[in-house]
Amino acid sequence: MAWRQGLFDAEPVWEPPTRRPRSADDDIDPALLSDEELFDYYRRTAPVEDTRFVLRVATLSDELRTDFEILLRDAEDGLSRPEWEARYIELQDRWRHESNQREPYSYTPNGHDPRDPHPHVVTAANTDAPPSAA
Repeated sequence: MAWRQGLFDAEPVWEPPTRRPRSADDDIDPALLSDEELFDYYRRTAPVEDTRFVLRVATLSDELRTDFEILLRDAEDGLSRPEWEARYIELQDRWRHESNQREPYSYTPNGHDPRDPHPHVVTAANTDAPPSAA
């Protein structure tokens, strides 16, 4: 029986996730910085803030949201800016593709296909209705 008890003792123990350590940037008041210091501050914090913005505002699939959260965690841990940009651009492209699949013409002012010469005319060609058997 000792070997079974040994197997049960080797089970992993759950530990709560650790919070990100506070950085020097957390306590900076941008209003007190010179223009050059402010530029450096925004340059340093832009990857984290841009990623947080997407997570807060964009409609994302679960898989894409998880990938953005991983990118945010890596950016907070000091990911290099060129590597962050490459991953961020790839995720933005995936997000655009998903959004376009979900709402194909949401980017146009009237929500219609811009190639349609008469978007106000309702025909069988520009509706989802099946053609009538007339």
